[in-house]
Amino acid sequence: MRIFCIVVLLMFSFIACATEETEVVSPVQEIPQAQEQLEVVVNEMPVWNCENPRPTRCGTEEKPVCGSDKSEYRNSCYACRNDAVSGYTEGPCV
Repeated sequence: MRIFCIVVLLMFSFIACATEETEVVSPVQEIPQAQEQLEVVVNEMPVWNCENPRPTRCGTEEKPVCGSDKSEYRNSCYACRNDAVSGYTEGPCV
């Protein structure tokens, strides 16, 4: 009887694993309240778009980005806070 129970439990676990669906989630969906969206790759550098509504408050994280206005910003939030900036690339301006 003990072996029968083990076999039945194993069968149900295999059936449950076989019918389980895997959901594919894009990187944008994983980030709640994403302010930027990957648009294109230029010279192996991803270009991110600033989206509306624009941020009004930004943290102090030091992760330099180069805005589309060719100005360097402390981080992506500061770049997108500027209405003159439509997007940015990660890293300092070159």
